[in-house]
Amino acid sequence: MTNTPEPEEDTGRDIAVGTLAYDIRIERVGVVMEECGTRYALRPPHGGREWEAPADEVRPATVAERIRSELAERNANSRKGNGRL
Repeated sequence: MTNTPEPEEDTGRDIAVGTLAYDIRIERVGVVMEECGTRYALRPPHGGREWEAPADEVRPATVAERIRSELAERNANSRKGNGRL
């Protein structure tokens, strides 16, 4: 009988600080600002108020989610008259 180690549980903690992640609970993309134990501190990609999310509810953002986030920011700037593209 061999003594094989049990597979480690995937906690979702493979998301690096500074990368875009997706908070599944609130369906929102944010930049990972910090890992706080079993939680992540996220901030909207173009600034704003940080929020915390449980690590098991956060995953890396897909390309589509990144594009959607960027488009939403550009649309908001356009409505404000910023014209920032």
